[in-house]
Amino acid sequence: MTPYKQPNKTAAYLLFELAISLMVLMVLMQFLLPLLATARQQTSIKINMLDQLELKAAVMDHFQAQLSPIFRKACANGVNINIEIGPAEGVLPERINSKTLLAQSDWLLASQNGLCSTPLVMSSLTPSLALTCDWDAGDEVIFSSCDASAVGVVNEVSSSSTSLRFSGGELIGLSGVLLSQHPYIWYLAKGKSDNAFWRTPALSGNSLELWDGINYMSIYPLLDLDANGTLDNLTKEYGTYPLAQIKGLWFEMIVKQSACEMDISSSPQGVLTQYTNHRGLDWFYQQGCEFPLSFVVN
Repeated sequence: MTPYKQPNKTAAYLLFELAISLMVLMVLMQFLLPLLATARQQTSIKINMLDQLELKAAVMDHFQAQLSPIFRKACANGVNINIEIGPAEGVLPERINSKTLLAQSDWLLASQNGLCSTPLVMSSLTPSLALTCDWDAGDEVIFSSCDASAVGVVNEVSSSSTSLRFSGGELIGLSGVLLSQHPYIWYLAKGKSDNAFWRTPALSGNSLELWDGINYMSIYPLLDLDANGTLDNLTKEYGTYPLAQIKGLWFEMIVKQSACEMDISSSPQGVLTQYTNHRGLDWFYQQGCEFPLSFVVN
């Protein structure tokens, strides 16, 4: 028969220490895990805020580059140039009347002016220039002088020159700048992967998706009604405005982060945030992945 051996006191003491250590570790984990989760959440929030700041700057830069040519007037005051703003639910320009625009969003009809420009002495009403540009016969151009301005028409385009046609004998002898005009309609509609900002040529040509991830958009003209160079009014009214009165365009929109995902199917009312725009319309968006943005283009 094997004799009974008393357990080693040292081994028992080590097991007791191990048990105590595990208990202490478990207690500490109860405090550490929430702290780690909070730190991770705060880091995620800060990264998301930085991503939003970067996206905001990119959107504003894109709209400025796309729409600032509207305000090029050279020496003239833009009296012969108009822009039009309308709602998606109203009467649409002919070129987009078959498209489905996003609800509670606006469209803008205007011209990019001066993408091509050249000095011009008006020696005749049918000048010919050694200049080629992205224009076609029938397109309008602007002659801008400090004494007068007029709208002309591209009469003929060849590989090396362009002939123009103006009316009005008072232009003869004036020196100024010739500006090209490219009229477009800007609006929101479904894109390839998401809601998007689009541009369609007002006369002919294909539509182009410019920026995706914009769900709502409102446009307001900033008006200088007395031509003294200062802002007089921010109007909510739709309609046609002479460029001579417009100091800039104020945009309101809801922008979506493309790399951000959030499931709102289970409790949408608990996640959606309400934003009331300047016209009193209520826009709803996901606060974690979408945000309101407003800025001025001039």
